[in-house]
Amino acid sequence: MKLRRIGLLGGTFDPIHLGHIALARVAKDQLDLERVILIPAATPPHKNPQQVSPSEIRLAMTLAAIEDQPGFEVSDIEITRPGLSYTVDTLMELKNGFGDGVELHLIVGRDNVGEMHRWYMPEQIFALARVAVGWRAGFEASGREDLVSQMRFLHGPELDVSATELRQTLIDGDDPFTLPLPKSVAEIIERNGIYRDTSDGG
Repeated sequence: MKLRRIGLLGGTFDPIHLGHIALARVAKDQLDLERVILIPAATPPHKNPQQVSPSEIRLAMTLAAIEDQPGFEVSDIEITRPGLSYTVDTLMELKNGFGDGVELHLIVGRDNVGEMHRWYMPEQIFALARVAVGWRAGFEASGREDLVSQMRFLHGPELDVSATELRQTLIDGDDPFTLPLPKSVAEIIERNGIYRDTSDGG
């Protein structure tokens, strides 16, 4: 029986940008995935909850970003689950939900390569899913050797975009429509005044 291949791309998505979409597209094509599920995190264990935009806003941006992307969908599995968002818990829940005949592919950015051994239960993550990494020429993989050796490195166009830098640019007053964001996401940011600098009481 041929396994159904499903890709999973998680993240804070604060905001989701064209780099995320490009990575998901490359993974879908190169891994021959049936679909890619984007999963906004609720409370990432490594971030201060007060420094993350409300989950409902990030979910809305993620849904808007994939409106015109065939084979993409969004799951709120981490947002609706209480507590911190651990990747291993999400994988176990999805694995049980899909049942037999499904092969999960966890898609991560290249900046995660050297950090995955610090994730909660990394060995179990690799047992539950194949890990695919966004790649770029000139980047050297470094991390725990036994984990890196199990990763598949994707080759293709990857936009070097940072959500942290985008947030700061928006706080500084840049027009979201001039940034590497899906138009629908820029519209949500503009309409809701997300990332507007309110330090002056404005």
